Amino acid sequence: MAKTWEDDVVKAGLVAGAGDFRHTTSPKPRDRKFDPLPDPLDHDAIVTLAAENATDSSTANGTSIAFILEYDGKRVLFGADAHAPVLNKALKRYAERVGESRPHIDLVKLSHHGSNANVSTAMLELIDCRQYPISTNGDNFAHPTMRRSPK
Repeated sequence: MAKTWEDDVVKAGLVAGAGDFRHTTSPKPRDRKFDPLPDPLDHDAIVTLAAENATDSSTANGTSIAFILEYDGKRVLFGADAHAPVLNKALKRYAERVGESRPHIDLVKLSHHGSNANVSTAMLELIDCRQYPISTNGDNFAHPTMRRSPK
């Protein structure tokens, strides 16, 4: 990953290890208009998003650390930017470990802000969950992916 990261930094016009003022600021929103998100952004909307079946091939995203936090009888899955096949494989192992065919997860923070390249129908079928917060306003990368530019 270190070499890939350095190559990506150089491609972005930065000097590896030198830092830059941009790391402390958010990118400026892109001048694009998007369809509003479904209201409510419920389980059915998430299933529709996942059915789009794109693929994330980003090396940086592939190094994400996704995990399940268990506390006081509750479970939260933090998907980070994990690639869908990797997350699915880990969820299968988790199901075996906890002895549940479809483990109940109280909340799933969707991978990569709800990008259809990181959320799969297979993942949704592996778990029992109905709550999926998405942490983005969609300005820069149009996540969750179900936000489309009008044609």
